[in-house]
Amino acid sequence: FGTGTRVIEVLNLTLLTTLAVLFWFDHGEMMRLSNYRGFAKLFGESSHGWMATVFGVLAVLAAVGIASTTERPRRLGGFALLASGCIWWAMSAGFAYGYPPLTTGMVVYPVLGLFCCLCGQHIMYLTEQARTERVCECKN
Repeated sequence: FGTGTRVIEVLNLTLLTTLAVLFWFDHGEMMRLSNYRGFAKLFGESSHGWMATVFGVLAVLAAVGIASTTERPRRLGGFALLASGCIWWAMSAGFAYGYPPLTTGMVVYPVLGLFCCLCGQHIMYLTEQARTERVCECKN
């Protein structure tokens, strides 16, 4: 946790992995809850499979970005954070679609999405800056 972005990267990876596993082994039961109704309508019967796949792919990209200091994997990690931010905002919209009741997902997911997007953009900026300055390692 030597950098400011690392905490968000690890938190994001943990949540992506956890949700991918939950959606995969849940077999669609979570989609019956009112909070996930929007995703069930969007993806249909296989919504839990789509959600598990999206979260799983982003988790792999995030893990690659965390584990490496070279340019291309760091860019993938930055992209994973940007895409995750959009996914967290979509999750928030799904919770808002299920209103009422008010839930913490309407607040927590957009804040997480904002932090993920800011950190992803910062990682992409630092990676580009390191490339143009001919620095060998892309550290943030």
